[in-house]
Amino acid sequence: MIKMPRRNPGYQESEAVAAYEAALEESCQDVIRLHRDMNLKIGVREWNYIIEGEGSITKGEFEACEKLISACRKNGKLPISICADDNGRPSTNEEYIDDTSVQEEAEDIYCRFGNGHLAYIPLSFWENQKHYVEAGVEKIGVPVCEELPAAHRLAQQGHRRVPNRDGSSLRRPR
Repeated sequence: MIKMPRRNPGYQESEAVAAYEAALEESCQDVIRLHRDMNLKIGVREWNYIIEGEGSITKGEFEACEKLISACRKNGKLPISICADDNGRPSTNEEYIDDTSVQEEAEDIYCRFGNGHLAYIPLSFWENQKHYVEAGVEKIGVPVCEELPAAHRLAQQGHRRVPNRDGSSLRRPR
């Protein structure tokens, strides 16, 4: 069980400092042992959820716990590699809309010849959607499905008709 040590407010006597340092060392060793048994890397925030699950901290103590874990990584009590890189919670499956004119696109296709014309999909998956919803996953350890929207996937496969939200279909321009 991982227990996060706490200091009393105010001046610390040498015995209190020594007790805190011993408890911190024990906590760091517990984190290292648990990390060895895991088959994935997690970020500092996910360590909070694990420690919270052990009943050692509350959600209100997440920031202090993150700072403590980061400090322990900096001072060598925890290995730097114990936490996965935080990529700033990037979005995935973002849609790219062509901002070129038909003439510019035609010139580009002419230059690419071969299969260049297959890459141009003038259909926006979101064009006929009433609502847009984006989900963010805070847990780095949770796998995220990166499947393309159905309309985009069908268009890439060369289908001439792409299903609409209401079951009808849009004719894909030539």
